[in-house]
Amino acid sequence: MGENQKDNNLDIKEILAPFLRYWYVYIICVLIALFIVKMYTRYIVPQYNTYATVLIKTGDRNSGTGALSAIQEVNGIRSEGIDNELLLLRSKRLLKKVVEDLDLYTTLTNKGRVLETEVYGNEVPFKIITQPKDSTERFNLNFQLSYDNRNIYLSKDGLEKKYNYDVPIIFDFGSVTFKKKNKNIGNGTLSLNISDAQSVTDRLRGLLNANRYQNYQSAIIISMTSPQTEKATAIIDKLIDVFNEDAIDDKNTEARRTAAFVNERIKIINDELGGVEGDIESFKENNKIVDPALGASESLTEIKSLGKEILDLNTREEFLNIYKNQINNSSINDILPANVLSQNQELASYISEYNKIVIERNLQKQSGTNANPVIQTKADQLSLLKGAIINSIKKEATILNQQKKILNEKLSNYQTAFSKFPEQERILRSINRQQSIKENLYLLLLQKREENAIALAASADKAKLIDAPESTGPVNMNFSTYYLGALLAGIVLPIGIIYLITLLNTKIKSRKELSKLVGDYPILAELPSLKKGEANDVAGEDLSNLSESFRVLRTNLQFMLGGSSDGEGKTILVTSTIKGEGKTFVSINLAHILSQLKDKKTVIIGADIRNPQLQRYFHGTRKKIGLTEYLYDDSINIDEIIIKSHLDNKTSVILSGAIPPNPSELIMSKRLESLIQNLKKDFDFIIIDSAPLLLVSDTYHISKYADVSIIVVRSEFTDKQLLEHPLKAVEDHKIKHASFVLNDVNSRNSGYGYGYNYGYGYGYHSEKDKSWFKKLLKKLKGASND
Repeated sequence: MGENQKDNNLDIKEILAPFLRYWYVYIICVLIALFIVKMYTRYIVPQYNTYATVLIKTGDRNSGTGALSAIQEVNGIRSEGIDNELLLLRSKRLLKKVVEDLDLYTTLTNKGRVLETEVYGNEVPFKIITQPKDSTERFNLNFQLSYDNRNIYLSKDGLEKKYNYDVPIIFDFGSVTFKKKNKNIGNGTLSLNISDAQSVTDRLRGLLNANRYQNYQSAIIISMTSPQTEKATAIIDKLIDVFNEDAIDDKNTEARRTAAFVNERIKIINDELGGVEGDIESFKENNKIVDPALGASESLTEIKSLGKEILDLNTREEFLNIYKNQINNSSINDILPANVLSQNQELASYISEYNKIVIERNLQKQSGTNANPVIQTKADQLSLLKGAIINSIKKEATILNQQKKILNEKLSNYQTAFSKFPEQERILRSINRQQSIKENLYLLLLQKREENAIALAASADKAKLIDAPESTGPVNMNFSTYYLGALLAGIVLPIGIIYLITLLNTKIKSRKELSKLVGDYPILAELPSLKKGEANDVAGEDLSNLSESFRVLRTNLQFMLGGSSDGEGKTILVTSTIKGEGKTFVSINLAHILSQLKDKKTVIIGADIRNPQLQRYFHGTRKKIGLTEYLYDDSINIDEIIIKSHLDNKTSVILSGAIPPNPSELIMSKRLESLIQNLKKDFDFIIIDSAPLLLVSDTYHISKYADVSIIVVRSEFTDKQLLEHPLKAVEDHKIKHASFVLNDVNSRNSGYGYGYNYGYGYGYHSEKDKSWFKKLLKKLKGASND
């Protein structure tokens, strides 16, 4: 269990290591982010939130009957009046009216050294009146405006023009007039922008919001964020006024339609009533009738009573027919006359709801088309409502007919008793009945006209102001939030970048990564990174990191070679996957460190004859013959190609020689085998610096002579996928007795945890090797201990 816990801790450490390694990056990023925020908050323009609370007067949606409620829920969509009003408040039509009424075409700003602030209202000593020729024309002009008590000066593109107050300035889009508010306004300079109504409306729509107020059904809050509170207050106030005017105009439209219908019917009924009265007069004159006797019996009284009831029913039936014809002849955009069938509550509620939906649909058509789903839904609702109204009229007419039928039967019974009445009396009674119907209908229409006139005169505002517009403090000056965001950004951003770099980095970095890839094959040592200019340094007898790391390599190598000896030297093959991994560097330093053993001699063979590198470490040897010449020319003996190293007197070198045209054939020759066998007799260690495995096949031909093969892997240079090639060669037995060395390991990737900064000497480094920073830390630590 303890081992598992240890492994888990190591895994966590490995995960966190890339992020903790660059701790200084977090500090730098945080400081930069805080500096950016400080500069931003220093020059930020305060933004204020201005808001007003309004109560919207809406009709009772639950006043209808069950059938009406069902119609309101066509396709699952219920008419929500307050949502329509919210949409209307932010409509371009109303906002454009606000722009025109407040003359918001112009914007004046005062430019400081850094900030640019808008001025409005009392801050401006003059009034600007803009009169565009065409409200749909687009324009956007910018000027530098200067003013004094006499004139206005407008500058654009370095050209300045002088204008008088109260005189229109003509532009292509229209005219602009400046009017002084006081006699003495002083002088000053401002920036002037003149934009078209559509552009200003679009900007205003982006700044203005209208939402429900908390959980109240009919209360809304209108808000606007702007650096200029006086301007925002004026805009909200004007928007409420424009909204009320629009609502009253909609209501008056319905009343005017009703008045037109009633007046038309009054004219028609008046003509018909005049005709009936003329018929009575002609009948009396022709038949010489002055005052017909109606009798005084009880039957006659009943006849009169029944006649009156039938008359009322006929009047109602006639009016229903008139209204039915009106409905059939009306279009979907027409508002039906209201308050004329108030006796039937169901029918009256249908008509009221129908007119309400017509108004809503007409408003929505101004910003949409008939294909709009909402407009189509309204049309479906109107169609259903019209059908409901007609059905209600038919239902009412059926009831009237049934009542008339009963009354007529009673009347017929009474009239049988009066069959002796003169025919003239019957005819006159019929004419009088027609006259009574027309008179009653005429009086009813007059009454409805008066009621409609009263409703037209009594129109009230739809939006009632609850709380006048007021402004809060600056909404964009919460500096603590900005600094907290900068702190988080300074931490999160480098974490993300480091994670991305780590994720995309496929290079081998540490001993642990290499161990996972090579499995059971031994890793003999980790060789530290060298500073710039130290690439050609050679491990010596000192206690430096480089020397100690090669001593570790020497010790592990001796374990692999074994302690027994048959009197012959051991052959060590040094290779790599690709060029640049440091195999030549390892070969030279390994040879030098092995020669430090008592009574041991080493020789280095430059077997990378395609790209020789040994001569870089042995100056003045470029023209010396080497391995190539020996393999090519049988007349050259071994002593001619062996060079004594300047590093010590126990290390010798056989250079690569000239680059041959047939390197593979030379490597495969018998003279190479003979060379190695002879060298084993004179030297204890033969180190072969061979070619990279991925590039050529030379190393495979040499591997059979090796007692140990060292494959050099360079930290943060060798790709993990490239290592598959030498591993495959080892598995195929092309490379014998394989082992690995991790080269160029910096302190943060060291497998020893504490890294090479502390060295292998456990404190035996000289004080001069330490940086001034480490010396300072040591002094401070010593002072604190004292």
